[in-house]
Amino acid sequence: MLAEVTGDAGVVFCADLIPGKAWVHVPITMGYDRFPELLVDEKKQFLDDKLARGVRLFFTHDPHCAMASLVRDAQGKYAVADEQVELVGMALN
Repeated sequence: MLAEVTGDAGVVFCADLIPGKAWVHVPITMGYDRFPELLVDEKKQFLDDKLARGVRLFFTHDPHCAMASLVRDAQGKYAVADEQVELVGMALN
């Protein structure tokens, strides 16, 4: 279970599931995942839920993007928008 702060525009701590914006693409997983096929399915469910509810993603290992909104392009591929480089003094609700 990943930590999520809810409200008008929630935010979820993505931990190592999606450590940075490059990992938003569903087939990309961390190299040490033991069951990547299962993880891809779980990651898609996770992203579908966050997109439907407008929950922003907080990345732990991306030096250029601390938080972003989730979007899907015309081909259905997940991507990020409204990237925040840092969160200093930013309200999370």
